[in-house]
Amino acid sequence: MRDRLVVLLMLLFCLGGSAALGQEWFVRVNSDDINAVSGEGDALWAVTSGGGTLLWDLDSQELDKFLKSQPDLYSDEEDTGATVRVWIRDELLTNSFTSVAVGPSDTVWLGCSEGVNVVDVSSGNAWEFTFTTYTVANSPIPSNLITSIEARPGADEVWIGTQNAGLVIYDVGTDTWSLRDESDGLASNRVNCIYFDTHERAWIGTDAGVTQINMNFNPWAYLTHTHATTDQRLPSNFVTGVLEVPCCWIWFTTNNGAARVDLNGNWDTYNTLTDPSQHT
Repeated sequence: MRDRLVVLLMLLFCLGGSAALGQEWFVRVNSDDINAVSGEGDALWAVTSGGGTLLWDLDSQELDKFLKSQPDLYSDEEDTGATVRVWIRDELLTNSFTSVAVGPSDTVWLGCSEGVNVVDVSSGNAWEFTFTTYTVANSPIPSNLITSIEARPGADEVWIGTQNAGLVIYDVGTDTWSLRDESDGLASNRVNCIYFDTHERAWIGTDAGVTQINMNFNPWAYLTHTHATTDQRLPSNFVTGVLEVPCCWIWFTTNNGAARVDLNGNWDTYNTLTDPSQHT
């Protein structure tokens, strides 16, 4: 049941509330935890803990499953209402990915504890997809422990967060890599999440607060918010997620509740100690 709820909630989050209203709901269960989703058009990608990488066609309801060869995975129970195609691709680093992002130039980026796989989907056919691997051994990635991946809107950049070495930014157009860590202004080299808002700012959630990178400036301006600097309105420095409500608020999830801040720097906190009557 938990897996079904996770899939449904992540579908709604990925597609946006307004896009999901009035549409039919479908459940696709892979018998594994869904760690992340990313979509574009009718294509929705999901990565799991142990169950491989999934690609749903939201129009045809066809499901493609990409697996690194592992015999015990063939007994997974699938939704018989969907057409399921299984592809064994030993170029994959693992069957357990932490993050996924649809990137520029017909690519999909997969992060795990062993590095990054990039899927070239330009052919449009799952059986013709090609896979590239980036690790510390063959690229400037500073760590194989990948925690998050996001594509920067309107740019040819893919941002990759690591567990212990900060951020690495890959420019697909110029084939160049750049690193960002505590020495540049990140709150911590442990990156939990990456989010881009509509004001050309990146929000990097870490275990030591959330860092705002303002890309309207050259060089970029870094500003970190912590439990202390927000007058304890950020309920914890361990920030796990960021989401913008257009025009008004940036929301943060932590391991001790949630918070939001408006464009004027006004903070609200939500956790089990919050009095709902204090917020509107």
